Amino acid sequence: MKKIIILNILLFFAILATSVLTLAISIDFYKFITSKSPLKKIDKRVNLPIYKDLEWPSVHFEEEKLLKSSYYDYIGWKRDDFKGQTINIVNGYRLNKIEEDFNFKKDVWVFGGSTIWGSGVRDHETIPAYLEQIANISTLNLGEFGYTSSQELNLYIKNIIRHKPKVVLFYDGFNDVFHKCRSENNYYSGARESFFKQKIMGEKYVQSYTINFFEPIKRIVAKFNLSVEKNSYFDCDKNQNKSKKIAQVLVNNWKIANSISKENNIKFVPILQPVAYFTDSLVDHINLDEQIKLQFETVYPLIIEEINKNNLSFINLMDSLSDKKIFFIDHVHLAPIGNKQIASDILRHDLMKN
Repeated sequence: MKKIIILNILLFFAILATSVLTLAISIDFYKFITSKSPLKKIDKRVNLPIYKDLEWPSVHFEEEKLLKSSYYDYIGWKRDDFKGQTINIVNGYRLNKIEEDFNFKKDVWVFGGSTIWGSGVRDHETIPAYLEQIANISTLNLGEFGYTSSQELNLYIKNIIRHKPKVVLFYDGFNDVFHKCRSENNYYSGARESFFKQKIMGEKYVQSYTINFFEPIKRIVAKFNLSVEKNSYFDCDKNQNKSKKIAQVLVNNWKIANSISKENNIKFVPILQPVAYFTDSLVDHINLDEQIKLQFETVYPLIIEEINKNNLSFINLMDSLSDKKIFFIDHVHLAPIGNKQIASDILRHDLMKN
């Protein structure tokens, strides 16, 4: 009788192990096939009316998929160098034009997330590139996918020993709200905090086998959001204390950057960026999530309140891009026409004047 029970137990675990292993192999095989296949998933933004009859958008979004990142202390990650038709990265930073010789000795440094980096546009169509073209001032694009104001501040501290520019811009708002308002994150989290935690936990000897064994199942569950209700993915609209702290951290980062700039005789200009949830421009082509909108309706007013409380000078672009045109390609990223308009709006404030 005992032998039968033991055999059944062993058989159960053998079937379980085989199933999980088969799932893992299937996932890896699927990823390999789709990465090589000409039928791999195409970014839906290619089909937006703003890109109609243009050939470069499909190339651009395919190049975005090819980009890789490396880990760096204090800033989290930075893009690896890349040379393409629409995207060119040197020393981890995107160029303003393909033939540019990279260097830090630029008049204006522009910090921000992927909107500054330029998702959805070619090198010469980013906000920093348009600033350079319109005003004839040299600019350095220090934007990076997912960066919050805390990462930008650390990146500023890291690079200011290389060169002291005349002007430093921080273009913020979206990432500080979107990523920190996720219920799994707190008011000081970065976009990939939970990812880094999982990787570190997975390396612990005692837990690694169990965690890695069930990783394929966890990925499938996460893929289909089987364990998380959609309306609980964000929580700033329900957590006023967290929302206030997010606003305070953003403004404190601006204050610190401003203090560092003053000490180095640099003009610091913080900018509150526009999002598609507050625009009067055309957005019928975008699928805007009401739950995400709630987060911005909750936190953005608190950011402005905190700015006013600290008497901090800033450029408020919340109401920018209000003409009846298509500026947005999703809830925050902009088409070339949008980036050019933002650059023009920033330049109305005469950056080079002390």
